[in-house]
Amino acid sequence: MDRWMHDSFDIICFGRSYWWLHREIDKKAKELGIHHRIYNHDWYWEFKKRWDFEDPFPLGELDKELSQIIESVPRTLRSRFEAILKQEISDLSQKGLVKEAFQVYVCHCFWDRVWNEYSAEERQRLKQFVAVWMLSPQLLYEKAGVDVIEGKVKVKIDGEQWEDNPGLKTDYANLVEIIRGELDNRPKRRF
Repeated sequence: MDRWMHDSFDIICFGRSYWWLHREIDKKAKELGIHHRIYNHDWYWEFKKRWDFEDPFPLGELDKELSQIIESVPRTLRSRFEAILKQEISDLSQKGLVKEAFQVYVCHCFWDRVWNEYSAEERQRLKQFVAVWMLSPQLLYEKAGVDVIEGKVKVKIDGEQWEDNPGLKTDYANLVEIIRGELDNRPKRRF
């Protein structure tokens, strides 16, 4: 799956891009192609052992074995998470980011598995669907609670509120540029 797709899912689901995490997970992709998943994709290989498409995010197991999951994350990613943990964190909402990054990692592996199951036509449809979402700031605002214009994310902490996300506007602008480039280079469909 193209990295812009992973980054787009991050913005839709989490209100921020974890581009650095996807870059690290997929750093062997250019060298190894689809076989890059033998590196940094531990959760991907747990498919049909600890998760499947009927229960893709087994919360009981994830909660129960969080320390094992942390240990299964590649050393380079673990050091990044540990660096985040060691930072001075004064805002309570920021404390959730490390766990959120693990959710992103699990979702990355999940989407790679889903991608394997899709035909070329289904992959194209998914790309188009995600591109429509990402090129529609109003849709992101109304349905995902992500304001890419103002750089804010709707969060639920003692009720709903909008929280500033300083990197969102830049990450979104970079992602839109990549998506538009993808769309410009794609062969046009004839009806």
